[in-house]
Amino acid sequence: MKSYKFEGSKFITRGIQTELPPTLVIYLWDLIEKRKGNHEIPMDYLQVFELEPEDKGDGKHLTIIHSQEVPSYKRIYRLKFQLNTNSKIFVIDDQNHCTMLFLHEY
Repeated sequence: MKSYKFEGSKFITRGIQTELPPTLVIYLWDLIEKRKGNHEIPMDYLQVFELEPEDKGDGKHLTIIHSQEVPSYKRIYRLKFQLNTNSKIFVIDDQNHCTMLFLHEY
């Protein structure tokens, strides 16, 4: 099984650029960087982020589900962050560059 390193140039689509705050985009790239340090579970070429906003009594929250299919990987993060829509984001490593895009842009 090939392990992907997500070390090439990083790109985001126009949709990501216009619909997500830059701080959230940077946070998602950072989660991938942290995954690179986990050598127990190799990284697949496709990293998936599901963004699920919640309105709790103490303010807006965002649940981020970071996953991949092969080998299976899943982590859940919860942030105090305001986002208005559910989204699914793909980050693809083609070994020359890495691209972040919404599912509907694929």
